[in-house]
Amino acid sequence: MNSAPRIGSEGYGPYIERAYAGTDAAAAWEAVQWLRHCTTNEIRRQSFEQARDRGVAPEMMTQMMVEADADARRCQTVTAQHHALLPELAARAGRAGLPEVRHAYVNSLFARELSAAQRQDVAQRMRRDARAGLGPSLLNAALSDAGWGLSDEEKFAFLLAYATQFDQPGSLELLRLLREHGYLQPRGSLTRQQMAVARELGLRALEQVPARSR
Repeated sequence: MNSAPRIGSEGYGPYIERAYAGTDAAAAWEAVQWLRHCTTNEIRRQSFEQARDRGVAPEMMTQMMVEADADARRCQTVTAQHHALLPELAARAGRAGLPEVRHAYVNSLFARELSAAQRQDVAQRMRRDARAGLGPSLLNAALSDAGWGLSDEEKFAFLLAYATQFDQPGSLELLRLLREHGYLQPRGSLTRQQMAVARELGLRALEQVPARSR
């Protein structure tokens, strides 16, 4: 990771704590990335070793193994208590509307990396923030991968609320581009009853938005 070289023997632990105690959304997301790396580091290292043993780019795989070993040492100061902070750190970054967070929610890999409990916690925070009518969170939830467990009705509801809240040329253009690139799937599978439920959910989210921001 780009920031890893500045971290010494103290490891990731203290930096995750500082990110949680602070208010910087970018730092919160960086902490999420560290936690994800610590969870998957052993598996990644094994895959590098297996690839090297099969003769796939031996020098490169050896270097990646060295980097994985260094990452493992930085992960030694990461405890279960630190991992428990991941859902709130991810939600905080999501509320700030960081593009990389949205990409992670759309990508199924992020959901698969988390435990079932963590995945449920992140999804619940995603729902909570979207239902509060927060613009970035509405779009994060609307575009979220199926692995997070949000229903089609919920995702369509949040998309409706987002499009209504930000009924401006720039926002509509964003929605058009997202659909063109496959991020917004056609909702033809929704029944009339499901559409009605989605519209009701979307209106509820929109009602939470202060009048001045509409």
